[in-house]
Amino acid sequence: MQTTIRIDSTVRDRLETLKQDGESLGDVVERLTAAYNPFAGLGDVLAHPDVDAAVNADYRASVQTIPGETPR
Repeated sequence: MQTTIRIDSTVRDRLETLKQDGESLGDVVERLTAAYNPFAGLGDVLAHPDVDAAVNADYRASVQTIPGETPR
């Protein structure tokens, strides 16, 4: 999927200075997005069975239930 964004000349000039050999401006934006994504790699961490079990247990403990019912 391709997205088109409009950027002003100041931003474009700054992105131009960040280009590495053979990169387009789109490549620079993708590289910066990946570098500053706070959630990058989170899926890989959560895929570990022990982490998944701990997150699931913590979630279930935090869910309020009606007395006599268990969360699904």
